[in-house]
Amino acid sequence: MQYRALRFLRWWLAPVIIVALVIAAIELMSWNFLKPIISERVEKATGRSVAIHGDVEISLFPRPQLSLNELELDNPEWAASPHMLEAQRVIVSPSLSNLLQGEVVLEAIEFFDSTLNLEQRADAETPLEVSVSSLKMQADDETLHTQATLTFQQHRFELEADTDPIAAFIGDAQAFGGEFSLSSGESLLTSTFEIPQAPSLARLQASMELSLQNLAEWSQSLGLPRVALDSLEIAASMERQGSEWRLHDIDAAVADSQLTGELAMDTADETLRLDGWLHSPQIDVAALRAALPKSEQQTGLPIPVLPDLRGEIVLSVGRLRLEQALFQTIQAKVQLAEHSVALSPLTFDMADGNIEAEVNVTSSPERVAAEAQITLQNLNMAELNSALPSGDTLGADLALELQSLEQRPTFELNTLLAHLLIKKARLAYRDAKAGSDLEATLETTGKGESSELLLNVSGTFRDKPLELQVSGAPLSSLVDLEDGSLKQDYSFEVEARSNGVFAQVDTTLASLGFWGLSVLKRHKPLQPISVVAFRGVLT
Repeated sequence: MQYRALRFLRWWLAPVIIVALVIAAIELMSWNFLKPIISERVEKATGRSVAIHGDVEISLFPRPQLSLNELELDNPEWAASPHMLEAQRVIVSPSLSNLLQGEVVLEAIEFFDSTLNLEQRADAETPLEVSVSSLKMQADDETLHTQATLTFQQHRFELEADTDPIAAFIGDAQAFGGEFSLSSGESLLTSTFEIPQAPSLARLQASMELSLQNLAEWSQSLGLPRVALDSLEIAASMERQGSEWRLHDIDAAVADSQLTGELAMDTADETLRLDGWLHSPQIDVAALRAALPKSEQQTGLPIPVLPDLRGEIVLSVGRLRLEQALFQTIQAKVQLAEHSVALSPLTFDMADGNIEAEVNVTSSPERVAAEAQITLQNLNMAELNSALPSGDTLGADLALELQSLEQRPTFELNTLLAHLLIKKARLAYRDAKAGSDLEATLETTGKGESSELLLNVSGTFRDKPLELQVSGAPLSSLVDLEDGSLKQDYSFEVEARSNGVFAQVDTTLASLGFWGLSVLKRHKPLQPISVVAFRGVLT
C-alpha cells in the first residue's frame, strides 16, 4: 500500500516540477527577442512606426499578462510632435478562459505615465496634447470597462466608460452601445449611446448632459476671452436615421436665461435643411453682456455671411431683457433660404403696446441687403421715456430698406446709416388729456451721403390746429454712434402753421421737446418770422 502511494506521488511530482520549472523560466528569462514581432504586429494594425526601448516581460501570476516598457508610437511626418503615444509601461492581459481554448482575446489593457499627442495638419495653430497618466481597459463577456485619468489644458479629467465589447462594434451589423462620464472638478459630462448596426453609423441614438462650472476659469485656460459666468447647463438627445438627424429634448440654462426646443436636419440633398422650434421663457441679454469681456473699441460692424440652408424654425421668447428695454411675448417664424433669413411674421409686446414686423436679411459672399416692414400699435410713450407725460400713445407703420452693399469684413456704422432708406413711415401721436392728435409721415429723400430726412406733421396740438414740415440731414448725422442716442446739435429747417400763423426757422434738436410749440410769437398771418422757440418736437 505504501509502495502504491510512493508510485502515485512520483507520477504527479514530475509534472508539478516541470510546470514549476516552466513558470520560473517564463518569469526569469528575457523576452526582448519578441520586440521585432510585437512592433511588426502593432505597425501593421496602426500604420504607425513603433519603438520599444525598455524590456518586454511576460508574467503568469496573478494572471497572464504581457508588459511593454518605454513604448513609443510615432506620429506621421506632417505632425509637430514626433510621437503620438509615449508610455512608460503598457500591460496587456488576455482572457485566461479563451487562452486555454487556444484563442487570444484581450481582457484588459493598462497604460501608465502616458502622453497622447493628437494633432491636426499644418492649418492647426497648436497641437492638441492630452497627457494620460493612467488608462485601464478591462473586458468580460458582456462589457468593456474603461477608466482613465488625463490632463488637457491644465485641467485634470477622470473618464469612466462601460460599453459593449469592441468586437460588437467591428462585427457585422451588431448593436454597440454604452455610457460614459467625463469629470473635472465640479464640471461633469455624461452620455449614453447606442449604434444599432455597428460599425455603420447610419443609425444611432445618444443623450448628453453637460454641467460646466466656473466658466471664467475654463475660458482662460482655453485661451479665450474671460467669461464671468458661474455655470452652463446643457442637456439634449440625438437620433440619426440615414440622412435625417434629430436633436430633441434640448434644455440649456445660463445667466438667468433658458432655452428648450427640438431641431431636425436633413442632409439628403446638396443643400442642408434645418427645421424645428426653440422656446425660451426668458433671455437676459443685459446679464449676458455684463458677463462677456469688454471689447476694444470697434472700428466697424461685422455682418457674417449667412449659410446656404433651407428650412423653417419657430421661435418664442417670454421675456427678452435689454439694458434699457423689455420685450415680451416674442413670436417669430424664421425662414431659411440661400444666404438669407426672413422673420415673417415677428411679433412682440413693448411699452404696453404691440409691434408686428416682417424682416428679411441677405448676406452672401458678394452682397449685403435688408428690408423691414414694422407696425407699432399703442406704445405708451411714458414707458419709453419717463420724462414724457403719461397717457401719450404712439402708433406707426414703417418701411425700411438697407440698400445693397458690397460684402466686406466690417461696415462703418455711418455707411450703414447712409444707405438706410425710410421708404415709408406713418406715425400717430395722441394725448386725449392734452387735446393732442397728430399724424405724421417720415421718409428719406435722395441716396447715400446726399440724402436727407423729411417729416410732415398735421393735426391738433393742445386743441390747436398744427401743420409742420421738418427737413434735415441724413440719419448718419442724427444718431450718435457711441451710445445710439440722438445728437443734440443735429440741425434742420422747420416750417409751421397754426391758426393762420406761419413760422420758419433753422434750429437744432437741443431746442426742441416732443411734438409742439411752447411759444409761437404772433406775426402777420402767413408771413415768416426770424426767431421762434419750439419745444416738444422730435425728442
